[in-house]
Amino acid sequence: MGKRSGYLLEDWLVDPQMSTLSREEAQVRLELRVMQVLLCLIHHANTLVSREMLIQEVWHGGIITDNAINRIIGLLRQHLQDNPREPRFIKTVPKQGYVLIAKVRETTLDDDSPDEPLPAKLADAETEQKIAAGGSKWGYLGGAFGVLAAGIASWLYLAPVQENIQLELTDVAIRRLTPLTSLNGQEVDPSLSPDGSMLAFSYRELNADKWHIELMALGDRVIKTIPVVDDYSLRYPAWRHDGKALAYLAFSETQGCRIMVTELTEEGMRSRIVSQCHQTTQSTSIAWSPSNRSLFYVDAEGVEGFKRVFLLSLSDGRRQQLSQPHVVGRGDYALALSPDGHSLAVLRSINWFDTQILLFDIESGDWQNLQRVGYPLRSIAWDKGGNALVYRGEEGQLHRLQLKPRKLTRLTSVLQEINSPSANSAGRMAAVVGELFEEEIWFWSSPFDETSKPQRFVASSRRDTAGTLRHDGKELIFVSNRSGLPQLWRRDEQGTEKQLSRLSTFSHIDELSYSADDKLVAGSLNQQVFVLNPENGELKFFPQLGNVRNVSWGRSSNELLAAVSVDGRWQINSLLLDSGEQQPLLTDGFSAKYAADGTLYFTRLYKKGIWRLKQGVEELFYDQYTPHFGSSWQLASEALWLLRPNDNAMGILKIDLHTGKREGRDIPMEKVSPRLLSVTDDGQISLALLGPANTDIVEVIN
Repeated sequence: MGKRSGYLLEDWLVDPQMSTLSREEAQVRLELRVMQVLLCLIHHANTLVSREMLIQEVWHGGIITDNAINRIIGLLRQHLQDNPREPRFIKTVPKQGYVLIAKVRETTLDDDSPDEPLPAKLADAETEQKIAAGGSKWGYLGGAFGVLAAGIASWLYLAPVQENIQLELTDVAIRRLTPLTSLNGQEVDPSLSPDGSMLAFSYRELNADKWHIELMALGDRVIKTIPVVDDYSLRYPAWRHDGKALAYLAFSETQGCRIMVTELTEEGMRSRIVSQCHQTTQSTSIAWSPSNRSLFYVDAEGVEGFKRVFLLSLSDGRRQQLSQPHVVGRGDYALALSPDGHSLAVLRSINWFDTQILLFDIESGDWQNLQRVGYPLRSIAWDKGGNALVYRGEEGQLHRLQLKPRKLTRLTSVLQEINSPSANSAGRMAAVVGELFEEEIWFWSSPFDETSKPQRFVASSRRDTAGTLRHDGKELIFVSNRSGLPQLWRRDEQGTEKQLSRLSTFSHIDELSYSADDKLVAGSLNQQVFVLNPENGELKFFPQLGNVRNVSWGRSSNELLAAVSVDGRWQINSLLLDSGEQQPLLTDGFSAKYAADGTLYFTRLYKKGIWRLKQGVEELFYDQYTPHFGSSWQLASEALWLLRPNDNAMGILKIDLHTGKREGRDIPMEKVSPRLLSVTDDGQISLALLGPANTDIVEVIN
């Protein structure tokens, strides 16, 4: 039986992992954000926590209203049975913030609970407006919302109980692809009209900021643009079932987010706002109800909040939350309505890199786990007939998941990635060909010599990224998906590029670095620590450190450092490779690296600058900028090197570790990725260029 940390808050037991408060026979399950606020108060017990501190630590600096904070504090007081006038737990300091005044002590809990806690019943505060019962099968979709109490709400009390089945690819049935668009830019979010005569899609020119929604007649290929108001971007179009209107998302960094509907009439287009969404929302998924009087769509509390499925009445603007994901990940972020209108296919992000495909029965409110895939998906589509779902397979081609009997079939085989499938109610399907971004690695031999220029180093027809140079600069280990799945590759001294790994499933590989003796390369794979032998391609994993960020080498080739999250706070742990022993190194750190003299340099997630720990004393070394990625700053040549965005360009900065002398310049290239910097012992560097790539829309013909 394992152990995990918890807290005793007076007579309440706080379990961060299960997101619960309990005492005696009572147990209260908290929303994730409510638990995060409580943990922030606990970590600063008996200290004033300002609203600004809450926003920084819980919402990572997002735009949060006072009402949102007041609501969460109110829920905490309600659950703790606290009186704001005579507080025993949370004291309000007017116009300043809050203080946790209750006695707190840390405790240890037995880890005998299920891996994924059951979602709790939603409190009344979770529902924006109470819904009246009654109505026919589809009555609640038109505005009455009556069936929700009996059907949809059932999952809000109970998690899906059916076992998830992992299916292997067993069949191939290649379908023909017909090009639909070929504009110079990015065409995404395809949506075929119910009669198949029109294609709606989102479009932006390469290097442009704003997205538009285009309507193309498939007969004569004439394109019309939905008018844009102010500086909004338009994405995610969805056709009404009669083909006479479109719903879509409009978002702006300055003016927030809206759900819009545009009516298509003989006189032209007529647009209206049907709902506000969270002001930071920039992605969603939309489907019209069979009655055309409501919308299913996805929204979240903010950039870091769980995405959830909502039902919006177009007649009175009421909205009902349909899902409540309690997982580590983004939540429920995409959906598709079945051809018969009875079910929703839903994509749920779990553990950040995995996706759960779920089936939601609209009438009964039952949820069913269909398939778990080890990589992120962008969309899900129903195949003709409604007995199968189509999504992008991990090798970048379309797969068809047949529901009865269960079978997985590959549908496409093209050189480019094909993704984002969508289908109309008749089963006609469109998808996007190409990747949204292209990435390549460049080498710069003398970054502070004004006559020196970066040179292209590694490039292919796919993405080449995460490059790390050997200390002498004669070899590079990098990640590429040119052979299908992301794999580890090596570029040797002669410029020959060779695939080292043979990973059989999708993997997110990041944070690569050579050991001091150049014999090993460390990194993270789906947030698991690994070490690679570049000579034979052997990979060794260290499960002792899981869910990590910012892997780097320690003081020797036998030690690794990594950031791990403990009760919602990031700390730096050390791992010895020979024994597997690990121990905390810093209780507050997000990335860390050792200098040659043994001084530890590190960053913190919620504190500005780069810090150092020297002879047991912490001090702020550089306070002008905080790198958010461990791979964007390095220690080499007795200096700290980092990428720093300037007004119109990416800059590189070098700071002498002993004198503090700074040397910086703009990088003479556009589209430099802020995530990747590798530095050799003599000051040569590698960078990554990351920019938008052309994508087109095709029809997938059976």
